[in-house]
Amino acid sequence: MTRERIQRFWDWFAARAGKIRADPSRHAPEISEMVGRLHDGFGWEMGGPKDGPFVFIVRCESSELRHLAHQVVSAAPTLKDWRISSWRLPMDNLDFKIQVGHGKSYDLRKFSIDVIEDSGYPFLHLAVTSTEFPAIPGDSEQHAGLLCLDALLGEKQVEDGIDSIEFRTDPPGKVSSEFLCEQVIRRLESVRSRPRPEVTDRWTMVEAKSESKVLLALVATGLGSALIGSHPWRVDVRLKLKETKPNGLTTSKELKALKPLEDRLLKIVESKKVGVHWLYQTYEGIRTLSFYVSDPSDLDEALAHEPGRGGYEGDIAITYDPRWREYRDLADQEAHRQA
Repeated sequence: MTRERIQRFWDWFAARAGKIRADPSRHAPEISEMVGRLHDGFGWEMGGPKDGPFVFIVRCESSELRHLAHQVVSAAPTLKDWRISSWRLPMDNLDFKIQVGHGKSYDLRKFSIDVIEDSGYPFLHLAVTSTEFPAIPGDSEQHAGLLCLDALLGEKQVEDGIDSIEFRTDPPGKVSSEFLCEQVIRRLESVRSRPRPEVTDRWTMVEAKSESKVLLALVATGLGSALIGSHPWRVDVRLKLKETKPNGLTTSKELKALKPLEDRLLKIVESKKVGVHWLYQTYEGIRTLSFYVSDPSDLDEALAHEPGRGGYEGDIAITYDPRWREYRDLADQEAHRQA
């Protein structure tokens, strides 16, 4: 996706913003076409009160596309009476019903939430219940529960701070939506304000085997939970190895040849002062360097040409991973091994 394509979209949108707001349904097909030209994995949502700001959301469900949506929204112009976002925003008025695809409606006032704080990381675990759920909540009920959380907290807050969600059908009783919102936000603030261990320079080797293949990873386990929340973007630089052993790992000779290229990649991220290096990984002939960064803007462009300069085929992948899923899996595996 080029900057020129993004700029054309916003020029088009800005020129029609008044007409779109006046008659949204009339312009919906054209909006779908223009958003699809940005990327076929994008969707969009729009709405708002007649006398207040309208919200336009560039939607994507994939963590791999969040970076592109972030780029699009970051380039949006400032438009009077409009709010542009890549996330569903929290609702000001919580007195409404959530309707899902099969036509069933769920009253937001009939939801309740049980909150458990994670003992090791700055996250919450939730149990979402509703008097309107059947005995075993299905996909539709779970979708309604997620939309409930988006309405209460905003989609980004849910993605960043809620590590697991269980859906139940036996709530303790009617609780106001405003209280639910205050309760969860208060507990999120609590876990985020807890003291965290300082970063150390500890690295741990992790090995996993699958049939004849071996995954070998060097993980910066000394990071702990210190930077979770402030560095939500994961950047992977993947290099196709030229020489591999039968088990898919690199040879000592190639590992030595790779070092100047890997050092350059580390220096680029370090010079941007936005990221931390947390992983070297080798698996099935692919060498991966992974970083967590606070802001991925322009980082992919800065890194993109380095594999070629080093004589390697490679690519850059940027995903939104605010809860550091793979890092925690690898670090926790090592912690359990040592216990």
